[in-house]
Amino acid sequence: MEITKGSGFTCKLYGELYVISKGYGDQKAKVKGNATILVSTNPKLFDTEVNVKANFRDKLCGDGNLKIHFSKKEWFIKLGSKDKPLSSNVLCKSSGYFGYVEVVPTITTLNVGYQFDTGDQKWGVGVGFFGRAGGLISMLGNITYSPLQVFHSATLSGGAKIGAFIDMSVWSGNVTLLEGSVTANLQATFPDPFCLAGSINASICMDPCPVFSCEFCLSTSMEIRYKNGDFELKSTCND
Repeated sequence: MEITKGSGFTCKLYGELYVISKGYGDQKAKVKGNATILVSTNPKLFDTEVNVKANFRDKLCGDGNLKIHFSKKEWFIKLGSKDKPLSSNVLCKSSGYFGYVEVVPTITTLNVGYQFDTGDQKWGVGVGFFGRAGGLISMLGNITYSPLQVFHSATLSGGAKIGAFIDMSVWSGNVTLLEGSVTANLQATFPDPFCLAGSINASICMDPCPVFSCEFCLSTSMEIRYKNGDFELKSTCND
């Protein structure tokens, strides 16, 4: 703790947090973090930041950050951020939930999502098949106060591939037989303008004769927008 007196009063508190642990400084604590609080009368401000990490027996991991600031010039409340969102990961791997909330005088922003990745999977010993799949779902919302305007967007993307492999002492290698991906986007704004827009893109590639390669690919895309009574072939609400 630091206390300063002079033309005003300043107090700074800082410390570390250990929860479900053997005590202070236990690096194996299930939940640990740190916090800083600053209060000042000249200039008048309140500032705090809290950082937390959690690990429950490598079954569930997560981390988060909270920032609160009030002063004469500005104020904000941030639970996570775009660059460093809150996270919660199953088995402490890349799959899991994420999100953040930011509240400032002119706008509130909320983002939540989920991503997954199975990693490389193999079926068979010596000779067999392999595959991998991954995807992302993300939703973002903004509310502007003056004038009142709501913006919402959502993204869905996914991809997968499957192939065959040989892993023997005389020869080893693999080849992708089928691979595809899809991405869909949606936007909505109201009250002015009232708009709904979206797009979808998909592709697939096949290689039925991998020995001498005869790969062929197909792709398709579509976009449409409804804005203030008019339909157009556009993918976003912004002109």
